[in-house]
Amino acid sequence: MLRDWTPHRVYQEKLCLLLLHHQIIQESRLVLMDKSISKLYLLNLDSLLPVIKPLYPDFGRPAKNQQGIIRSLVLMLDQQEYSITKWALMAGADPLFFELCGFEGNAPGVASYYDLLVRLWKADHSLHLKEKRRIKGFSCKPRKKLKLNQKLPPKRSGTVAKLVDKALSGKLRNFCPEAILQKLLARCVVDTSYQMGILGNPNELSMAHKCSDNPLR
Repeated sequence: MLRDWTPHRVYQEKLCLLLLHHQIIQESRLVLMDKSISKLYLLNLDSLLPVIKPLYPDFGRPAKNQQGIIRSLVLMLDQQEYSITKWALMAGADPLFFELCGFEGNAPGVASYYDLLVRLWKADHSLHLKEKRRIKGFSCKPRKKLKLNQKLPPKRSGTVAKLVDKALSGKLRNFCPEAILQKLLARCVVDTSYQMGILGNPNELSMAHKCSDNPLR
């Protein structure tokens, strides 16, 4: 179950009041973190509710601080820290980090970070581990030396034709584990950039890859 989604406006108002207190005791640190503070202040997560809510059931123990965890991950990368285990302890122990993330109550532990990341990645973790642990077969290099502009014959002929037939008949498997992450970036980054006029005319954009929904839709 997902707890109430705090509006971005409420987060901004609360953060401004808390930063006034930090300005008195550590103004120099606020100056050094000016870009990080501005990034989180402007990062509007209101549009993520329709994306995140279906990832949680309507029953069970409520999941809280999901917005804070997303802000915390952004701040973690901004501070050039790449260990979630270390960062979870830092964000919980540092009052400034805690309030920039917008945490309420106790700071989330390491398990809460990974729980959210697993939900955002639509793939079976056990299958990932099985594939990672699978012993790769050894293939010998071809002994025959090729001439200039000469290529080896395909090992399995007709593979491309089979894939084309499946695609045309609609039987090609549409597996995109990063679909939710793409929606997250679309709602928080692409939509905002479009509203600000940074993207120009959306009808003239060229898409390099389409996995699910149109990010501008």
